[in-house]
Amino acid sequence: MLKKIQNIFYYFITLLISLLFFEIFFNVSEISLPSIVVLDSKLGRDFKPDSKVFLLNEGLFLGEINKGGYIGNYYPKSKPKNTLRIALCGDSYVEGFQISTQYHFGTILKNQLQNLSDRQIEVLNFGRSGQDLRTMFIYFKEKVEKYNPDIILFFLHQSDLISEDPNLGPTLSFNKDSLMVDYSFNKSEEFLFKKKYHLLRYLATYSLLQNAFALYKSGQTSHILLDKLSPSNLFKQNKINLASITNKDVDPYYRINTAVIKELSKIDHFKNKKVIIVEIDNLTDNYKKLIIKNNISLISLDLPYNKLKKNGINPNYWIATKKYGHWNPAAHNLIGEYLSSVVKDYLN
Repeated sequence: MLKKIQNIFYYFITLLISLLFFEIFFNVSEISLPSIVVLDSKLGRDFKPDSKVFLLNEGLFLGEINKGGYIGNYYPKSKPKNTLRIALCGDSYVEGFQISTQYHFGTILKNQLQNLSDRQIEVLNFGRSGQDLRTMFIYFKEKVEKYNPDIILFFLHQSDLISEDPNLGPTLSFNKDSLMVDYSFNKSEEFLFKKKYHLLRYLATYSLLQNAFALYKSGQTSHILLDKLSPSNLFKQNKINLASITNKDVDPYYRINTAVIKELSKIDHFKNKKVIIVEIDNLTDNYKKLIIKNNISLISLDLPYNKLKKNGINPNYWIATKKYGHWNPAAHNLIGEYLSSVVKDYLN
């Protein structure tokens, strides 16, 4: 009996030493790094300041979250004189965790504008995967606005208007006819459970297992293991036609989206700032009319897309990894150049 207890003890000691070895190895080699996400009682989740990022998706991202908790170069909240500050708000397309920061469209935009202006140009990337229009607006009010940007670009898919951010966090609701932010998520069982085990996020081993589980949940396991023989490649899957939602009778978020767009209009017209909505894909006519009615600038990415397609380049195809997904380097470059041609009119 004593020998059996000793063997169990030795087993657990060996297991702990092995886990410690792998934790040190993952951190030093940067094969896997601790989670870059922290729990926040107002935002639900946010980026952990001063954290390194190593991700291999469609492409390779090797960079960092700065001390302000957003992607790329850090700029303090107090804006220097003779500076034009641009904020990028959107989902994973803006986040850009598929491409190094120097090739991101935000960097291209900054460099192009800097060549045209005597003012100091700053571009701050506040993209976060999964965001819809409502959570973009909440994130803007809670965090982005504190950096006092002169120009705010909101990048929207049609799906950002008619679907919901899957991540746990605040939501918008109405108090009579006024918008209000509902923070009740931070009292939910799910949030309290995550908070209880939040220290695990500081372990690289946990992050590796979490990423593997995320791949499994997204259905990518079979593709990684079987490549062309995976079910997702052998059988075509029917997709929901997001453009089929065209009016407020079938769009559950139409009323709230309308209120958000009106609030964006107030920022544009009464706070000496410029709000521009960028269509990643074509928005439905009802939303286009709503945006134009509220005198918000609306631009489409059709021009750079068409230019790429004329040259036989799919903006969402990654040659090296043979994957379809987010914007590839060629798309980032052309989109950055195109946005600079639009934004240059507001340099003064």
